[in-house]
Amino acid sequence: MTRRTLIPHVLMMICLTAVRPVVAATITTTVTGTEMPWNWVNLGLNTSNQFGINDGTSPDVISAASGFDFTAGNMLTVSYVSGTVSVGSGFPTEDAIGDTAFAVNNGTGSTGKVFPSFYMSPSPHTRLAWVSWWARSPPTLAQS
Repeated sequence: MTRRTLIPHVLMMICLTAVRPVVAATITTTVTGTEMPWNWVNLGLNTSNQFGINDGTSPDVISAASGFDFTAGNMLTVSYVSGTVSVGSGFPTEDAIGDTAFAVNNGTGSTGKVFPSFYMSPSPHTRLAWVSWWARSPPTLAQS
């Protein structure tokens, strides 16, 4: 079975905007093509939400230190700006929509492990589609 990984030098941009009646802030961050949508540790963090073979890098984190005011009632808008990723050499590059010819939905990849979309609804979900997950306190995953 061939192991496919994302090309590490491909970037995606996410623009985060905090909106209040008077105050607005824009936070732009670069998300590398190797970032996973969330971290998981066997028998630890997010153990019930495991996917793939856990060979990516940690996801980008936006916090109050990033400049966003998380006060209740504030609005957070996440937008794809630009960039592409690929599963490897010889495969097409894809933007945030992903590979529309390859719907992964609740299926498994070449490793026999589920894709992150296994925990998301509704389907369809495409390979390499951009997804966002939000951590809460206490830590749980919330799909956006």
